Amino acid sequence: RRTNLCKINHQRNFMICMNKKNMAGISFIEILVVLLLLSLFMSFAIPKFLASQQGRAKKLFFSEFNMLISNTMHQAIISKKIHQIFWDLTHHEIMVKVFDETSNEQSKHQKFKPVAPGIFNSKIKFPENFVIRNFFIQGKDEMEAGVTKFTLWTYIMPDGTSQQVMINIQDDAEDKNNQFAIQIDPFYSQVSLKNAFEKP
Repeated sequence: RRTNLCKINHQRNFMICMNKKNMAGISFIEILVVLLLLSLFMSFAIPKFLASQQGRAKKLFFSEFNMLISNTMHQAIISKKIHQIFWDLTHHEIMVKVFDETSNEQSKHQKFKPVAPGIFNSKIKFPENFVIRNFFIQGKDEMEAGVTKFTLWTYIMPDGTSQQVMINIQDDAEDKNNQFAIQIDPFYSQVSLKNAFEKP
């Protein structure tokens, strides 16, 4: 029995050693295969990923801005009040304000207060790398050369119409195709995205 046990143990030890050697060889080959597959995958995936990421900030901003304008238009119709789209260029914010009949401000442009919280998301931010080159309102560029603007505003009327607005924006984070335009059509405040600078 001892002889048989020794043979069995010897065979087991031999098999374990053989398995270890085989496993070591197979693991090395598998690593080479995996590295090769990874390199092939990355060579195809990275360009596609970068292409998909290009312009993502622009699309996200347009989506949020479009929703903001749409909600403001509906709220203007429901409340039958003029709403102001207020651009804070210093803090990179766009805020919706509503006309306040009780305001003591002298300027009619200042007689607006922020929309009450909870009605809809009335404030969005835009990336700091977005530089506004032109801001056309009714055909006039409010960002004309030599004029520094920290705030801008447009209006949506109680019937849902708005001023004609064209905004040319440059994305300094993009190497190419970094210029686009946002247009607000007066007819029911329709918003559209252009992939290049536009003029009204």
